[in-house]
Amino acid sequence: MPVLVCADSSRTRRMVERALGAEWEVVQADLADVRVDRRDRDRIEAIVCACRSRRLESHVDALARLGREYPLVPLILVVDRDIEVVRSTSRLRIDHIVWSDEVSSAALTRLIRAGLEEAGFAEMIHEIRHASLPPLLKRAVLLVLAASRTPFRRVKDVADALGCSPITLSHELHDAVNGAFTFTEFLGAVQLLRARELRKTMSWKLAAVQLGYSARALRTKAKRSFGMTLREMRGFEPGSLFERFNRVYIAPLLEDRAS
Repeated sequence: MPVLVCADSSRTRRMVERALGAEWEVVQADLADVRVDRRDRDRIEAIVCACRSRRLESHVDALARLGREYPLVPLILVVDRDIEVVRSTSRLRIDHIVWSDEVSSAALTRLIRAGLEEAGFAEMIHEIRHASLPPLLKRAVLLVLAASRTPFRRVKDVADALGCSPITLSHELHDAVNGAFTFTEFLGAVQLLRARELRKTMSWKLAAVQLGYSARALRTKAKRSFGMTLREMRGFEPGSLFERFNRVYIAPLLEDRAS
């Protein structure tokens, strides 16, 4: 898995590369002059930025740019132990901060994997990222999967986030999967997976309210997107539901790539 290592010096770069070890494919960049329009940007699975604490403030813009341009990629900052300096990153989208005196292969590997899992649907995101889909549709699917903990409610919401027409998104998905499902059904399935996760600690009714729906609406979504009742869905382990989601909603997108 390619990991983009952005460092402020050869010393900090070597420190991170040693910690990452052979498990990861390291791609290098200078933190002071990092480009976001890289040819390999679709392959990047994680980003590790490393710099001395006294230089951190001068790299805030670069960190902000990386967080903005790679919204689906875990971003880890390795920096000297200095709480005051690190506060300058409080407004940035940084997933984890690791002190340079504690950086190790185990620490970075754990955080990268946790970041991929926290993004939701990690393996599916990886597959979609490399699928031959229309660029707009690919961006839309990745956006929906990445936002799985606070799911999009309507196709229009996704379209608005991408600055396009919901009709265009719906048509592109329809063509990509040969009408196997609609964008609304796809969104409903993502919402249901989140609801099933919430069901571990609350009732279906409360889970529905947290997602902005009524329990009745959630029952309708379960029937439409998974072809089952909420009671039947409750009997599925989350892992089994993810497998069903992958088979019904992700596999057709990947089959289009292979055809």
